[in-house]
Amino acid sequence: MDGSSVPELHSLAIEEIQRLLDDEDALFTFFTSLPQVKEIQTRREALAKEIEVQARRNMERKPEYEQKRQELSATYDQLTSIRQQFDELVQQQSELADKYSPQMILTQLRFSANEVDEQAEQIAEGFLAGNLPVNDFVAQFMEKKKLSHTRHAKAEKLAAKVDRHW
Repeated sequence: MDGSSVPELHSLAIEEIQRLLDDEDALFTFFTSLPQVKEIQTRREALAKEIEVQARRNMERKPEYEQKRQELSATYDQLTSIRQQFDELVQQQSELADKYSPQMILTQLRFSANEVDEQAEQIAEGFLAGNLPVNDFVAQFMEKKKLSHTRHAKAEKLAAKVDRHW
C-alpha cells in the first residue's frame, strides 16, 4: 500500500511513523485497525463461513452422491454390456450379409449347377460302361439335366440383376 491508499498515515507524526517502523507489533496493530484491512478480514471470515456451510451441505449430501455414483457405475456397466452385445450382433449381421449377398448366392448357385452337371456326366459314363439300365439312365440323367438347366437359368437371371443393381 502506498501513502495515497492509506490516508491514516498522513495524520501521523514522523515519530509515530518511526515507532511503527521499529516496532512490528505496533505496525501490525496499526494495520489491522485500518478500515480497508478490517473490510478484507470481514470478507475473509464471511467467505470462510460460506465455505464451511457449503462443506456441511456437501457432507450431508454425501450418501446421495454415493448412491448416484453407484447408479452411474451400474448404468455404465450396463451400457458396456449392451455395447458388447451390439458389436457382436453387428458382426453376425455382417457375416450373414456377406454369406447371403447376391454375389455369394450367385457364386453358390453356379457352383451347385456345375456340380449337378458333373453328376449327370457320371450317370452318362455309368450308362456307357454298361453299369446302368436304359430306363434308370434316362430317369436319372433327365432329372439331373433338368436341375442343371434350372440352376443355370436362375444363375443367369440373378447375374443380370446383380450387374444391374450392384
